Amino acid sequence: MRILAAVFILLVMIGAAKSLFTNGEPAGTGGDMCTDDSYAWAMAQEAVKGQLRAPSTAKFPASPDNHAYGGDCVHAIFGHVDAENAYGATVRQKFDLTMTYDKEVNRWRATGLQLK
Repeated sequence: MRILAAVFILLVMIGAAKSLFTNGEPAGTGGDMCTDDSYAWAMAQEAVKGQLRAPSTAKFPASPDNHAYGGDCVHAIFGHVDAENAYGATVRQKFDLTMTYDKEVNRWRATGLQLK
């Protein structure tokens, strides 16, 4: 019985260690972050919020309206946000931008952001 418990604990520890690493790299340091569209979408939301008059009122859908991965850690994202304007009315704005992940500095960069 003790051997079974020890094997179980060992498997749990191995599973926990694997969840911290992806392809030999620590999670969140470039391995999966570069190609994961959910990371790109989350960072795109932050970039869009920076352009809004009332960013705390921003409501985004769970996923973008359209997303295309272009390789080399570059994501084209098209979406919309509902947020308050200068008059306090909630309006929907469409947007598109390119999100690029730089592995060397572990950062996302937004370019070409256009709110419509």
